[in-house]
Amino acid sequence: MHGRSLLDIGAWNGAFSFEAKRRGCDRVLATDHYCWNNAQFKGRETFDLARSLLQLDIDALDIDVPEINPQSVGQFDIVLFSGVFYHLINPVHLLRQISQCAKNTLIVETWQDMLDSDRPGMIFYPGTVLNGDGSNWWGPNPQAMYEILKELGFTHVFYQDAPRRRDPKGKMFRERGIYHAFRTWESIFEMGGPHASWQHLENPDVRKIVFEPVLPKARRDEVEQLARLKAENERLTRENAALRESTSWKITAPIRAIKRLVSG
Repeated sequence: MHGRSLLDIGAWNGAFSFEAKRRGCDRVLATDHYCWNNAQFKGRETFDLARSLLQLDIDALDIDVPEINPQSVGQFDIVLFSGVFYHLINPVHLLRQISQCAKNTLIVETWQDMLDSDRPGMIFYPGTVLNGDGSNWWGPNPQAMYEILKELGFTHVFYQDAPRRRDPKGKMFRERGIYHAFRTWESIFEMGGPHASWQHLENPDVRKIVFEPVLPKARRDEVEQLARLKAENERLTRENAALRESTSWKITAPIRAIKRLVSG
């Protein structure tokens, strides 16, 4: 990231902004509004304290997402949009708007849902349906995020499962995802090339893996239980068939026939 500029939208306590600066960014602009004006979160107080202690030269701007565009904040080599998309009532429109601030790279991290579908889509959460939080509105699936980013002009999109969401057997598998979107192939290598954990969605085989429908944890447990029962039933059937072919079974056949006649 040496010599690059970065816009951090939804900076909260500034952790990513500080790390970008330490990794060599020339200019970092941290922006937030909701968390910086929430008395419970105390986001701005935390950000200012950390910035003063770390003594990092980072710009800060209290601005809400609908107000962010190239005219209000300028353009940056990289735009980081982490944990914000699903909190917006009109996320696609605003993603298009803030993407215009990205010269080369847009990084989006978001909550995900509708993972059991093989089509692009998003789930809408009215009220406080998702985690009791009225600011959670949408849950897109990977297919939707990929197609949206392509529509916005990013020619190469890489997918990465969020930390603690990478275990296919885990309850939280793929509940959050990270998308690294680049305007050109050259811009990928300007950023140091793709990371080993990134999955290039321009590859049809990769898309097939990432977009494969994922059943909810409860349903997965049910399917696994049925599979175990089926395997056990097949084992017992094989053992029963082997027993019927055994010598002892054939020798005792007359005794079993007499028992059936007596019991009948």
